[in-house]
Amino acid sequence: MKERLPTDTWVRRGTVVVACSVIASPLVAAVVAWRKGWMPVGDEAAAVAQSWGTLSTKPPLLGLYSTVSGVTDASQTLYHPGPMQLWLIAGPLRLFAPSNGGALIASALLVGASVAVVFLAAWRCGGLRLLVPSIVMVACFIAAIGAQFLRAPYLDAASMFMMLGVVGAGWAVVNRDDWFWPVALACATISVQAEVAFSAPIAAIVFAIAITRTVTCLRDRRAGGGRTTRRRSVSILVTTVVVALACWSGPLYDQFFGTGNLWQLLSAGAKGDAVGPGWAMNRLVDTLAFPPAWTHRGLRIDGEVLANGQAVWHTPASQASGAAIFAAVFVAMLIWCVRRRNRPLATFGLIALAGLAGAFGASSAMPNDPISLIGHNRAWLVAGLAAWSFPVLVLSDWAVRTVRERVPSPVVWATAGSAIAGVATLVLVGSMLAASSPANDQNSSSYGAVAQFSDVGRNYCRKAPEGVRVTQDGYGNTLITVGLVAQLQIEGCTVHVGRDLSSTLSGAWFRPTGNERYTLRVSSSATSSRGFRRVSAYDSSSPPAAYRGFDGVYSGMPLSEPQYLSVRER
Repeated sequence: MKERLPTDTWVRRGTVVVACSVIASPLVAAVVAWRKGWMPVGDEAAAVAQSWGTLSTKPPLLGLYSTVSGVTDASQTLYHPGPMQLWLIAGPLRLFAPSNGGALIASALLVGASVAVVFLAAWRCGGLRLLVPSIVMVACFIAAIGAQFLRAPYLDAASMFMMLGVVGAGWAVVNRDDWFWPVALACATISVQAEVAFSAPIAAIVFAIAITRTVTCLRDRRAGGGRTTRRRSVSILVTTVVVALACWSGPLYDQFFGTGNLWQLLSAGAKGDAVGPGWAMNRLVDTLAFPPAWTHRGLRIDGEVLANGQAVWHTPASQASGAAIFAAVFVAMLIWCVRRRNRPLATFGLIALAGLAGAFGASSAMPNDPISLIGHNRAWLVAGLAAWSFPVLVLSDWAVRTVRERVPSPVVWATAGSAIAGVATLVLVGSMLAASSPANDQNSSSYGAVAQFSDVGRNYCRKAPEGVRVTQDGYGNTLITVGLVAQLQIEGCTVHVGRDLSSTLSGAWFRPTGNERYTLRVSSSATSSRGFRRVSAYDSSSPPAAYRGFDGVYSGMPLSEPQYLSVRER
């Protein structure tokens, strides 16, 4: 007769299955969006288009265009620090071409990898008693953040989840698992290179990790112990250096032999005054107050834009009092963990504090311009998730240790594990079914125009193997224009862009050669310039069949202007 497995073994296996389902949820969102006709638009299209040139003779060495250019005294157009996200998308993008599912799947795999890092770190630091609450918190975060950010090749989407990976890898490092150093560095690189606004929070977390790990190393040496041998330390160091050189080779090459973008980002001064600690304090309050900021979309802080373009912020008293209570509980729990020498929980609390401190410093230094404040909001969400996860981990650890003394272990784990598995599964299934459709994405109203215009552009690409040129007039919709470029590239067309798009799409492979036979121009005007003829028009109040079933999206679209596509033949 086959021997029956112990109850705790079944619970352990069930927990692993639930963890894998959470890790796989971004891939589910990607496949659903792909099958329902997602198309690259706006910043997502810019990422796809730039990534397409990675396997060319002149790959991208920098990230996408940064709005920092408009709020600093830089002498040139500035770009986000590096191309790691673009490089990682390139392989699947070409593998799945002419379908555009490759970008979705590659981005979903990045998100899943960062979640896997967190779960592995939780397991290494405390086994099931820390893994189970980590699964619940990440599952809730995934459900709240929305399906678009789980699989979109979007700037701060990759940065946000890679910052979460830094938190997880750093947690393992400070608990003497030094092989997570290369992982932490890779996650930090992708986060910072994709969105420069994440630099300060990531730097604060890495600094806290380094200091804490140094202290533990010194204590281990004094005690005559420690698990890190000289040979192992050299192996970890060499691996970390190799990862660093691979990640930063593009930006460093550009710095010394190209545009010098990295130094320009560091040295460019703000045109106006910084927003100051007032805005940062409001963001901190919004992050710590109940319910957590990462469980909802948008800000709960009243904002007002003055006539001079600057913004002022008002914090509700209820939010301030709630944040103060949470801060007091957080500090009390951290002191309790330190006194009880609970290293895994104490170190996680320190990392969470470092994330909040870094986000606070970055927000204080932001220019007092509403547009420049948008990119940094995502870093606050991850910092808030880490902060709220700390008391959950502490309470879970305390409950398990307390109940274990009174109730047999298999019964405890069977009950707790089943409940956690059920909650996590329901949260994930519900969120995926409700939000996976790309009809819920930002700028989804532009999909119809991109679909219709790419149908027209595809016919001209077949007639012009040397490539076509894409441009727009002063009133054209850049979201649609860049989407048209990306979609045509995916379908195998060689695309060059006009001067009006040279900043948004800066790769050398986009530069016109002068041999282009056709020029496609996106415009919001029904009248065409001399030499152009209108061949297709997209009216948002009359969606075309090419939109492929996005019902219910058009309620607010009639307010937008129709977009036109005109063609000029040389």
